[in-house]
Amino acid sequence: MTTNAQREISVNQFEGIIQSHETVVVKIGEYGCPPCRRYDRMVIELMDEFSGKVEFVCIDGDTIPHGSEESRSFKRAVGPYTGVPYITIFKNGERTEGILGFRDNTELREAINRVLCDSNDKQNN
Repeated sequence: MTTNAQREISVNQFEGIIQSHETVVVKIGEYGCPPCRRYDRMVIELMDEFSGKVEFVCIDGDTIPHGSEESRSFKRAVGPYTGVPYITIFKNGERTEGILGFRDNTELREAINRVLCDSNDKQNN
């Protein structure tokens, strides 16, 4: 599911990643999901474009433990995650955007820019 350029993380690492980076794009997908693989190519392109501004990580949806407290906590954090692919964007540890299903790179780029611009607007005020 992941490429050499994307970092795959576990649910256990999730909280530490979103707390240690200002802006994080999390892709949740599965190995047998063709739209998830299409996102891989798109994310590599966006990683270049947003280098140094955004951390991109992915989580294999098949590895998310179901029914555990860890699973419930993770699902509360990522929002209305009901299927894959699911992209969610975090700013300073808080979820700001969520995209369920495959979308084109324009929609994902606009979502990232909204999060980055909102941060810049707050810094300038």
